[in-house]
Amino acid sequence: MPFPALKDIREFYTDFCGGSAAIASEPLASAVSGTAAALTLNASVPPNFGIANLATGTTATGSSTLSLDPGLFRIDAGPHRFKVVFQIPVLASVGVQDFTVVLGFDDTGVDRAAFTIDVNNNLKLDWKANSVGGTVTVANTSIIPLVAATWYQAIIDIGNVSVLSNQAASPNLGGPIVGARFYFGPAPTASGIGQTAVAPKYLGSVPVSALPSGSGRETGLVCSITSVTGTTSKSLLVDKVYVSTPSWATV
Repeated sequence: MPFPALKDIREFYTDFCGGSAAIASEPLASAVSGTAAALTLNASVPPNFGIANLATGTTATGSSTLSLDPGLFRIDAGPHRFKVVFQIPVLASVGVQDFTVVLGFDDTGVDRAAFTIDVNNNLKLDWKANSVGGTVTVANTSIIPLVAATWYQAIIDIGNVSVLSNQAASPNLGGPIVGARFYFGPAPTASGIGQTAVAPKYLGSVPVSALPSGSGRETGLVCSITSVTGTTSKSLLVDKVYVSTPSWATV
């Protein structure tokens, strides 16, 4: 009797452990712009082992980015999952020391399915596709207040109509995903038997029609921080990054 099975899964993962910052970040590549902009490794603070520090430096428009090839993912061609654990040590001082953060699937802002944190410290669900795109702003008070020096987890699940029949047949997927679903919440604060289970909150979704699709609309994976105003260096801490592209098949 035919049954749905996980035929193949391609995963990219880093926990920023071991060696130099460049080695610890593999397979992600670092790119910086501006005076003193840098990628460095912070000391581990359990349960966060291996912490990348992305700093914008002292240029008003400085930036620091970790990314995978912007032409790597066709997010309309099958299911994808992205997860990142991150912290912002100091939130933006609105109008004085502003910055933006992008976490998710992105191609230099042209094609996107990502979280963004804007200069007003609002978490946003952000997507752009072809000539169709938009943002949904979610005020801090309506989710979990964005607190400085606090670890959060952010997850994006993406599915597509072209693989819906196989997804819908599986009892292990929690229902088919068509488009992108966004989840966000605090990260666990302990490991092992002391860990408290924390389920990220479902924030919302966008339809598959609002996602990048077709040849030439590929995206990469991005974790970035960019200064908007002010010359004080701003930082984004990243504990782990994970992305998978499972292939489902009926066998």
